[in-house]
Amino acid sequence: MIVRPQPSALRLFFVMRGSILSKIYPKIFLFAAWAGLIDALSATFDRLPNPSISSMGVFGVALTLFLGFRNTVVFDRWWEARKLWGGIVAGARATSQDCLIHLGCTEDRRAILMPVAHFCHAHREALRGTTQSLGADDMSLRAEAPEGVSNAAAYWLNQAARALNALSVAGRVDAVGRLSLATRLAELAAQQAGNERIKTTPVPFVYSLLVRRTTYVYCAFLPFALTDTVGLFGPAIMAVVAYVFFGLQAVTRELEDPFTVNDNALPLNAICRTCDNTILETLGQVPLPPVQPRNFILD
Repeated sequence: MIVRPQPSALRLFFVMRGSILSKIYPKIFLFAAWAGLIDALSATFDRLPNPSISSMGVFGVALTLFLGFRNTVVFDRWWEARKLWGGIVAGARATSQDCLIHLGCTEDRRAILMPVAHFCHAHREALRGTTQSLGADDMSLRAEAPEGVSNAAAYWLNQAARALNALSVAGRVDAVGRLSLATRLAELAAQQAGNERIKTTPVPFVYSLLVRRTTYVYCAFLPFALTDTVGLFGPAIMAVVAYVFFGLQAVTRELEDPFTVNDNALPLNAICRTCDNTILETLGQVPLPPVQPRNFILD
């Protein structure tokens, strides 16, 4: 996720880190060159198609509506995922508080909280499709599930539930504490299911296909309408139009999966570190350094 102060008006045009420009500039140059070619052909031949700028304006409004709809859909997915991970942080804190209230010794608290820490890391890794650790200092908070386990995050929540049941059978937690901690674990499972729903349910492909096709067609025909109205400024205007439309497409593609490792994805490493430190402090251990942005990117 990009975290940086707002640049000044001058620097705004030169910021590249976090900009989508680096990913779409070939398309910008392509359609600017196409507009220049159409201008040159228009000056040479008189029989080129010449649609009115107003008709292309109607086409552009329709395309803008399509892009706006897709942008709304994917941002809702991104924001819902952030709220779900916020729920996981809240769940880790609430579970830690319940352990302090209802469990009398550190070892009993550890039996519940360490699987919760393992759950956070396993869930992050499953969503990102990677087993990358946050560093050597957090290895005790990340553990591998046994072979053959289909869902590592759910396995660690079940381990916490088994530990809670064992403490209850041994009489080391009362009925109120058992109910409260069981509720916390159920809430974490619900947040996990919400994230998995987003991960496994992409935006319908038909929307992406329609927007991409329409964008290419619009940018291909627009230079014909610009020849009689803007003249030599056609390539420059075409470059701006391509930047806006293809830029919005690229942004929505990144936001569609909020769990990937890109500039606009959710900072799952930083969120997991927040959960880790909550658990470590509850167990009386020294918290780890928070994850810091690198080149204005918090991962």
